Amino acid sequence: MRIYVAAEKKGLDVSLANMINRSGHNCIICDDESTEYKDLIKDIRNYYSSYDLSILISASPQDACIEANRIAGIRAVVCKDAEDASSAMSAKSNLIVIDAEKFRTGDTKGIMKSIFDSSGKPRQQTLEPQMAQEPQRRQQPSTGGTLGSLKNAFGMGNAPQDKPMQKQAPVQQPKKVQPVQKQQPQQAPKKKGKSGGFFDSLKDTFGVE
Repeated sequence: MRIYVAAEKKGLDVSLANMINRSGHNCIICDDESTEYKDLIKDIRNYYSSYDLSILISASPQDACIEANRIAGIRAVVCKDAEDASSAMSAKSNLIVIDAEKFRTGDTKGIMKSIFDSSGKPRQQTLEPQMAQEPQRRQQPSTGGTLGSLKNAFGMGNAPQDKPMQKQAPVQQPKKVQPVQKQQPQQAPKKKGKSGGFFDSLKDTFGVE
């Protein structure tokens, strides 16, 4: 990691550079002798794109941060502790402003450690979409033994059912209605004509033809 350091108070930039170099990273100190943050920010504007991170130590960190953010391409943030530094690195800020008054008494080592830890970890820009999990299949109950394994292999086992089969009621066929036969009207016996005489009257009385 290549870091560019500028400080309003001389000596602080050297102390920070030694801290960075001992961590195994490369540090370049600004050669501008000005003690005004505006001049130092102008110098940072010319070189910030050539470094992974720029650090400004200022007695007016809030004002310096506002001034730096007016420059296109610079994303400055004030860091008071390690948590601020971690958030700044996650937000891909390229300029960190540290309070000069709290450089020796504050959490400067924690800030730098957080920066180094963040730079050493790969940033996850996008998360891969998760594959939809296949629904779990119901396991068939094992019957045990060689016969059970053969049944499972040839699909002869009884597959479990979610619900018991309901017996269907037999469908009743509609009964055929027999057509009503019309009864033929009985014909009244024809009266035979009288032949006359006593003998014919006896035949009619006893039903003799």
